Amino acid sequence: MADRTRERNESVTRLHILPTFGAGTAVDVTTARVRSWRGKLLASRSGVLRQVF
Repeated sequence: MADRTRERNESVTRLHILPTFGAGTAVDVTTARVRSWRGKLLASRSGVLRQVF
């Protein structure tokens, strides 16, 4: 993986994924929680959604 890609992934994880889903297990990340999170990102018109998906 390229350094820049790794940096972007770490940044998105630290700033957007962990604050929402915490450091729990993958089982804790449900479809409903992802849809809710995605909806909030769409509503905020953040460019983050392009980085995450």
